Amino acid sequence: MQLLQNTTETHITRKKRHAQTGERESSLPFIGMTGLLIIVTAIGCGSNSKETARTAAPPVMPADDSTTYQITPSELRANLKANERAKFTLAGNSIVRAELFQSGIRSIEPLRGIPLEFLDLGMTDVSDISPLEGMPLKELVLENTPVADISVLKGMQLEVVKLQNTKITDLTVLHGMPIRQLNLLGLEVNDLSPFHDMPLETLWAPRTKIADLSPLAGMKLQSLDIQATDVRSLEPLAAMTTLRRLNIADTPVTDLTPLKDLKLERLTFSPERITAGIDVIRNMPSLAELQPTVETPIKAADFWQRYDLGVWQPVTELLPSENSDAAGNSSADSPKESPPGNEENTRTPEEK
Repeated sequence: MQLLQNTTETHITRKKRHAQTGERESSLPFIGMTGLLIIVTAIGCGSNSKETARTAAPPVMPADDSTTYQITPSELRANLKANERAKFTLAGNSIVRAELFQSGIRSIEPLRGIPLEFLDLGMTDVSDISPLEGMPLKELVLENTPVADISVLKGMQLEVVKLQNTKITDLTVLHGMPIRQLNLLGLEVNDLSPFHDMPLETLWAPRTKIADLSPLAGMKLQSLDIQATDVRSLEPLAAMTTLRRLNIADTPVTDLTPLKDLKLERLTFSPERITAGIDVIRNMPSLAELQPTVETPIKAADFWQRYDLGVWQPVTELLPSENSDAAGNSSADSPKESPPGNEENTRTPEEK
């Protein structure tokens, strides 16, 4: 650039001298200067281009095929050795939903690396779920499988988890997850503390070893099922004004007084066991349906009509022969098992 400046000044001085002497200026120097200007400009542009190249962000490389697992539903079905019950849902080119309920599979190794958000392994022989590591799962169904270890789920952001009738005993890995629905039916668990302060809306825990509801105090459950558990006190539910559906059938609960401030819509219970607080639910205007242990839900008005006729006698008033017969036939003393070959009944009406 200094060379260009000097050349320009020389040309201007020469032009002034020619103007004073009347001499005609040759156009040759101008042509030379123009050429020089082009060269210098080109050099400058080249310098700027190099600088731009040095400071520009590196180009985005195409995604490696190994980082995006793409497989067709038919290929995945074949790899899993699944039957026609297997269903898959795509989002773009990726499978994000795998419905494998009763699909006959034994291993989920072919699922490793697939970005599934929903997975149903219900009623399969899968026992190892380690291939789920790193998946962005939101909903997981393991019902009626031999799965015992769910440690691979640690850190996941699951919202719906169904573990009914599995061999799982340690639920601490679920602590802190944003779970809204949780099914623990039939599990050998006796502690609800891992779920304290979680955003649970629905908790199914019938036929478990649970006896204490204290960890649920302060939560905002809408549906709670603790049928056939050892729970005796409903006091932890006293302030749970969000609760709408409650199942306490086949439990030692005898006092319904803690429910007085709730707005239940459906209550499943064993009327013959209640010795206190029956008027609490009689005077609950929101309660539209009541379900005695072995019956389908009935309208509140019909229930109270039958109740007042003495259809459900308190257990303490039963004669020895009647009490013995009840012990042999009433589900109030022994949980009803699903009919043989009808294991799908373990899914509640809300789950199907």
